[in-house]
Amino acid sequence: MGRTVISAEDLRELIREEAARHEACAGVHFSGVEPQEPDASGCSWTLAGVRGSGDSAATATCVQALTAAIEGLQSRYNLPLTR
Repeated sequence: MGRTVISAEDLRELIREEAARHEACAGVHFSGVEPQEPDASGCSWTLAGVRGSGDSAATATCVQALTAAIEGLQSRYNLPLTR
């Protein structure tokens, strides 16, 4: 099954919505997504960066809480190819 191609902004919004579901992610900001050459699974993006409110342990807890959700998004969505 192929991935749905969506814009980087739409993908960022999906990540923000998922983060909002997790108390551990309060105060954590996701910079966005970066395009990449499709990896072995075919995913064409990765997280650009994650920034917390100064507590690196809290940021790590948030990222851990979102790992499965991010992997799910990566299996379902790709960014448009730019060449």
